Amino acid sequence: MLKYLLLICSISIVSVGEVFSQSHISSINKNDIVISEIMFDPSPRVNLPDAEYVEIYNNSDKDITLNNWKLIVGKKEYVIPTNKLNADEYLLLTKDISLFPDVNTIEVPISSLSNRGTTLKIVSNSGIVVNQISYSSSMFSDDAKKDGGWSLELINPDNVCAGNKNWDGAISINGGTPGLENSILDRTFSPEIKNEMIQVDATDDVRSINVSFEGLLDESSIALETDYSDGYNLNYVENPSGTSTIIINLNSDIGSRYYYFLFDGLIGCDGGRIDVDTIWVSSFGKINKDDIIVNEVMFNPKEQSSEFVELYNNSNKFLSLRNVYLSNFVTEDGESIKDGEKRITEDNIIFPPKDYFVITKNAESIRRFYTSASRRHFIEISSLPKLNNSEGNVAVLDPAFNFVDKMVYSSDMHVGLISDEKQKGISLERIKASNFSLDFNNWTSAAQSSGGATPGLVNSVSPNNFTTKEVFEVYPEVFTPNNDGTFDVVELKYNIDKTEVVANVKVFNSNGVFIKEIANNFLMGTTGSFIWNGMNADNSLCEKGIYVFWIELFDTDGNVKVYKKICVLG
Repeated sequence: MLKYLLLICSISIVSVGEVFSQSHISSINKNDIVISEIMFDPSPRVNLPDAEYVEIYNNSDKDITLNNWKLIVGKKEYVIPTNKLNADEYLLLTKDISLFPDVNTIEVPISSLSNRGTTLKIVSNSGIVVNQISYSSSMFSDDAKKDGGWSLELINPDNVCAGNKNWDGAISINGGTPGLENSILDRTFSPEIKNEMIQVDATDDVRSINVSFEGLLDESSIALETDYSDGYNLNYVENPSGTSTIIINLNSDIGSRYYYFLFDGLIGCDGGRIDVDTIWVSSFGKINKDDIIVNEVMFNPKEQSSEFVELYNNSNKFLSLRNVYLSNFVTEDGESIKDGEKRITEDNIIFPPKDYFVITKNAESIRRFYTSASRRHFIEISSLPKLNNSEGNVAVLDPAFNFVDKMVYSSDMHVGLISDEKQKGISLERIKASNFSLDFNNWTSAAQSSGGATPGLVNSVSPNNFTTKEVFEVYPEVFTPNNDGTFDVVELKYNIDKTEVVANVKVFNSNGVFIKEIANNFLMGTTGSFIWNGMNADNSLCEKGIYVFWIELFDTDGNVKVYKKICVLG
């Protein structure tokens, strides 16, 4: 009888132990233990040992035993020796504990913390990522500290929403505070977080769509509205940099039909509502010539702003920007040769038809000065092709380095009434997507009423659409090239009933004096237009008055016709 009683007791004891273990595991919450300091480049020394370290901190109100926990550095895993970490206590993880004898230290054989940056994770014995951070030297606000000898410190361990903005270089005279309270600790620190959609990309087959956000989200607020009916599932991922991603996994191929996806009612980690764009998705089409065109160029930016190249999807296809390039080009023996190509992205960023993307080194510096599209319409790259202030060129290349589009610019292409000094911060905008990129008359200054640029938005100088049943018609009949964004150019629209017709177009004043050549031996389509911005051949603004478009058409049969159309420069 006693044997049976003992057996029952032992079973009961094991059961209680399992329950205790499960309770202990479940009591660990995200960010109970946080990475609080990183010394990844100890040389040249300030006043600390020449040693790398990672410091962790118990940010909870309970003592936590680290049993079979791990520190993950990039792709390497290190088991943290069993250690009890009291509430509000620091623990230093380093290769040689003898170098830090006066603080709470434990030996972890970290081989190397990359100076270029990597991801660090603290993982519990149940596999939960309790805390993570992707560090880099860019997190130092003081450039002098990027050369080494200084640690990165966590500012506010209670602000789990701040991501990389919650870190900076130590201000201790020693260069860091290993095992001690951080020198920049500030539990009131709460930086502004612009929690907005920053990128939409997909797998090659568009079976998985990634929607990325600047900050972290309230996962309970994620709800999707869509007309895609074949079923899907959603995954939410918090990234080590402090950004987050919602992954839409589709149950079937998306095909060529357009579908929309909308995350309405999203709430950020800090409780604020997030405004989001409707996402349009379809299968990716092949990029052909003129599918992606240069639509706006800022080559002479304002102080503290940045150069940019705006692209426009001139096709009716959904395109991927993966491995699309910008470049300069040189012409040799009539052939264009790419020069200094810059890859836009390695991701399958979705480029819908008739949409815009702004390529720049610094998106926020542009959005600070101009009314612009949402953040997801900007792509930041480390360097752009050369965009000289006086003249230059830029081209779009497909993944096989074929030219998709190219344009040549000059400061002389700005509206003549804008002096050289005032051109700073004003972009050149394309007037019509359907007209040639290399046609200087198809480019002009962005309207001053728009602030001088329209990054990610419809160009301020885009003419109103109108149709004509006549062979030629001008619109508007009175135009005012004063750079206010209203009727700054005049459009000579044409509608002819045959192909293989060549045009010469010139502008004369009312006295018959030649003003400017608009087109020379131009092969026309059946419909289209010519643009005049009111400038003469010297790029000076013409006087107010009546002007005449003189148009000569001739075809392959030797037929010649001459037309004259009047416009008024007001």
